[in-house]
Amino acid sequence: VATRLGTHILLEVHSAPFERLNSSSMVLEAMHAAINAGSLTVVGELAHQFPVMGFSAILLISESHLSIHTWPEHSTLTLDIHLCSGEGFNLSCKLALEIASALGGKITKQNAISH
Repeated sequence: VATRLGTHILLEVHSAPFERLNSSSMVLEAMHAAINAGSLTVVGELAHQFPVMGFSAILLISESHLSIHTWPEHSTLTLDIHLCSGEGFNLSCKLALEIASALGGKITKQNAISH
């Protein structure tokens, strides 16, 4: 039996309010709150607020990464969560639910890869 190295999930979240998705501070606050709730460790951060609307960010964590891209005009965001641990899937789902809830959206699509 091979050792499980981690889980990578990709999610779409819809029906989130424009104001939340267009606010870099609200999005980063939601990301950091989820990371803290999961007892994970941030080791780096890169974020960009687009001039007209939208926001993208990545948090590098000691366990891998969490990235987000927002389309406020479509009330949509995407999440990419990769965790290198045996509990990766359950914890990734918990992080995604916390972020979607904090930003007022609903998860509509989810794909996961365990390796």
